[in-house]
Amino acid sequence: MPVATERKDFIFNIVAGLSLSLSAGAVVAQEVEAESPWKAYGQLNVGILSFDDGEVNTNYGLVDNDNSSTRIGVFYNGQAGSTGWTTMGNMEFQYNPKSTSNVSQINPDGGSTEITKANIRKIEIRFSNDQYGRVWLGQGSMVSDGIAGQDVSGTGTIAGAATGDSAGASLFRQKDGILSDESVGEATDHFNGLGRRVRLRYDTPEYNGFRGGVSYGQDLLSDDPDRQKQGLIDIAGYYAQERNGYLINGGIGYGHNLDTKRDVFSGSISGLHLDSGLSLTLAAGTNSEDGLTGTYGYTKVGWETDFFDIGSTAFSIDYYAGNSISQDGDNSGSIGAAVVQNLGYQQLWFTVRKFTYDRETTDYYDGLAVFGGTRLRF
Repeated sequence: MPVATERKDFIFNIVAGLSLSLSAGAVVAQEVEAESPWKAYGQLNVGILSFDDGEVNTNYGLVDNDNSSTRIGVFYNGQAGSTGWTTMGNMEFQYNPKSTSNVSQINPDGGSTEITKANIRKIEIRFSNDQYGRVWLGQGSMVSDGIAGQDVSGTGTIAGAATGDSAGASLFRQKDGILSDESVGEATDHFNGLGRRVRLRYDTPEYNGFRGGVSYGQDLLSDDPDRQKQGLIDIAGYYAQERNGYLINGGIGYGHNLDTKRDVFSGSISGLHLDSGLSLTLAAGTNSEDGLTGTYGYTKVGWETDFFDIGSTAFSIDYYAGNSISQDGDNSGSIGAAVVQNLGYQQLWFTVRKFTYDRETTDYYDGLAVFGGTRLRF
């Protein structure tokens, strides 16, 4: 193993160990003060996916929904005496070997069934104070993670700016019959911040619905030594407020890779009229890397109402348009319709989504995904 990899694994072990130790300490301290210092949670989110690439219809059977993957976790809260500070520890893992993110026409069985560090979503601790804000340490979300996914439509389980998540690894077919290596997910990227990394993050206190933050991190869970070394920094601002009969969530953020010089700028806003259940969601972003600058825009119109006593029903239609997302000058698009039925801790969901891809030198068939399933939370 290269020396750089060993060093990064060592750093990761130190950070992860520190987070676990601090978190465990918070649990022990809180057990003295409260009956329920910790809470386990998770979700199973699976469905049956069919993808038509213009010539061949592939039925993948039961797969994990990458819009919101299957996961399990535990978190706990503690009060640091009378200082006004609280601590929160969080560990979260996912296991989705057969997912919309890895099943394709040439790989219908999905990815590896082994459990590796790639299954780790979060190992972190947070220190919070109403006056001073929040400090995060460990593997978890950079401050811009999720910046393009602000969505109060009620159909976010299956439909959002990440339009490719419903069939991300499925491949477009060229009109000469050849299956291309261009995937739906690559062609419809929505530049959703810098993701989850081992990072140090600070969030400001909330003021009239506004809060901001900044973070620095590295992808120490990557198997690529060069990627592990890369420094990532981002800044973001968020707004969440219910006022005058409307619920509005929004965010805007900027991220930068100090080594590759990648720049990503994206944001989203979503508003819900509480009386009517009507909602509008907008997202847009740009990404510059290796001389390629990609841009996209996204719009969703939704409606949530109470048809049944068992829970609300949400509907939406949305549209995505991207330019130079995967290659310079290409154009990608998606239009979809979705419905989500809430049943307490369970949801039933269904979507139909069309994907388009155009390149000056090659003609492609449109792709059509039909995906229905359920999310069970606990």
